[in-house]
Amino acid sequence: MGLFDRFKKTDEDNSKNKKNTKLQDGVKKQLEAKNITVTLDDNGKGSFELIMPKEGYSLYPYYVTNSDKKELSIIINLRKIDNDLMISDYERINAFNLKSKYFQAKIKDRILYLEYNTKVDSSKSEIIHEVIESVFILSKEIDEL
Repeated sequence: MGLFDRFKKTDEDNSKNKKNTKLQDGVKKQLEAKNITVTLDDNGKGSFELIMPKEGYSLYPYYVTNSDKKELSIIINLRKIDNDLMISDYERINAFNLKSKYFQAKIKDRILYLEYNTKVDSSKSEIIHEVIESVFILSKEIDEL
């Protein structure tokens, strides 16, 4: 075995990438059907822009897929938290989480973000559209977070 042999992709690696690419491509096609331009990076993370015209800003969600587990995760980083959170901040986050059917507001490493995780199969092909619509429906609440 040569020095670079361990870095060669095997047929097993290629079949995993093809499966993951298939799921990634399916999500990308669903978003592009709504005229949303998607960018895929080398690690399989997709990202896109949602323009919020009423609020005057854009959100930049990204998503990752896991073909083996048939999972889709969508994350929207909202803002960095510089100060300690107050009770009213937690109340707004909890109120948002009660209203939101798909996304949950969370805080990790001083970043406030929205997260949605789901199993993906052919019967849930429209779920992407519903999730994106929920962002627009809750735009006022997102702005208040």
